[in-house]
Amino acid sequence: MEWDAQADAKVRAERSTKLNGEPAAEDEARSTTQLPIAPSAEIETHGPASEEVDSETSPAKIAAFELEIQDKILQSYDLDGKDITSKHIAVLNLFARGISAATPEAAKEAAHQLNDLCPPLNRTGEANNWMYMVWLVMLDIVADIGSKDTVQEGCIRILEELVQCAKGMMDVWGSDLRVWRDLPVFPIAFHEYWENDPTSKLGAEKLDPADVQSWKNISCFAARLMRSGLASDYDQAIIALRTALEEDVNTLPGFADCRIQVACLWIKHADKFLLRWALENPGRAKVARASPSYLEAGPLYGGPATMCLQRWGFWIERLEMLGKEASVLEEDTREMALQAAKTIRNVEKRVRRLLSA
Repeated sequence: MEWDAQADAKVRAERSTKLNGEPAAEDEARSTTQLPIAPSAEIETHGPASEEVDSETSPAKIAAFELEIQDKILQSYDLDGKDITSKHIAVLNLFARGISAATPEAAKEAAHQLNDLCPPLNRTGEANNWMYMVWLVMLDIVADIGSKDTVQEGCIRILEELVQCAKGMMDVWGSDLRVWRDLPVFPIAFHEYWENDPTSKLGAEKLDPADVQSWKNISCFAARLMRSGLASDYDQAIIALRTALEEDVNTLPGFADCRIQVACLWIKHADKFLLRWALENPGRAKVARASPSYLEAGPLYGGPATMCLQRWGFWIERLEMLGKEASVLEEDTREMALQAAKTIRNVEKRVRRLLSA
């Protein structure tokens, strides 16, 4: 049985809820999953792999890593009872090969082969379903094995090569999107993973370490996408930072640590983009709830409910406070909080110097 991208997406949109638990309209639910191309960021290419990575890419190690990726995902699918077709295997093998080699050439080859596998775009349903499957396979790799930088950067490299392939226009929910520049169906696939925050599940009192790691992997990947200019999920960035920094610390074991670490990953990988976003609203005092720039604020933050410098400054102070030894957080989380605060202050200084030059 193959995934029906449009049917699945509509079901998820209908069951989406607002943060307060009220049902969300389909358009509203869809808007929170859109990953628009970052308007103020050029696509960041990564160039040749570092010497540190090169030293780990002997043919034997590449082959072993490729096999590790394939086995891990297939075992995961087997445990979840997913139906696997030859199309899934072909896509998984291409991603595994492109990631494991950790070179621009391998990423380009994987991208070109994915482009060749794509069904004719005039077969709308088939093309939508195939692309949905491609993104799910890639995101499963990120979620399950994405704690390794090589995996996340490998996926970014492949996407950077894919968006250079101009295959044509594709109809997605009545909208004509460019293949591959607009990454069609990608936001729909990503939405499934945004529902997996283990700290926000209804009635959750205990965290599964595997779920926590998967959530951190996905969040980190989204931040890297924002940094690269490939795609930017503004809503999820704000939700992560709001729940971690603008709300009282959750006292359930591990909950606060998970939230703070995820917020720190957003800052680590998307700090410059977040600051540019804040600079778009200097001196904003109040934002109407109906405004497109309205972004719900947490109870601890009393400033404008939008992305602005006042909110940016609040996050710095909050991170520094949470990083103190008296905090209820684990030591490694406190260190991450202090490093994130330092990162924010440093990027702020650099940007201000550029603006004043």
